[in-house]
Formats: sequence, structure tokens, C-alpha cells
Amino acid sequence: MKGLKLGFYRGVDLPDPKQLLKGSGKIFRYLEIKAPEDINSNALSTILKEAYEAYKTRKLID
Repeated sequence: MKGLKLGFYRGVDLPDPKQLLKGSGKIFRYLEIKAPEDINSNALSTILKEAYEAYKTRKLID
């Protein structure tokens, strides 16, 4: 199994203290999930929560 890449629009703006987000684009970043254990990590959970909050904030502004 190669894994899964989960992309984040405006990922460059997300906090990433564990430096899990990858990519060199101006807007997008992605996270690689290579093992089932990665799904339950606290770092992934934090990034998902931050991405969702950022999405809700953008929707209020648009």
C-alpha cells in the first residue's frame, strides 16, 4: 500500500507544528497517510480541526 494524500486548500495558512503538511505550492498543502496508525494521530486530528475552522471562517466572509 502506498498510502493516501489528503489535500488542504489554503494549507499554507494552517498551523503545522509537527510539519506534517507537504508541498511547495502557493496555496495547497497535503498530508500523507501511510499507515492505519496515522489516521488516529493527534497531529492529524489537530490539522483537520484547524482546517474545518478555517473553512467555516472563509464561508462567513464569502
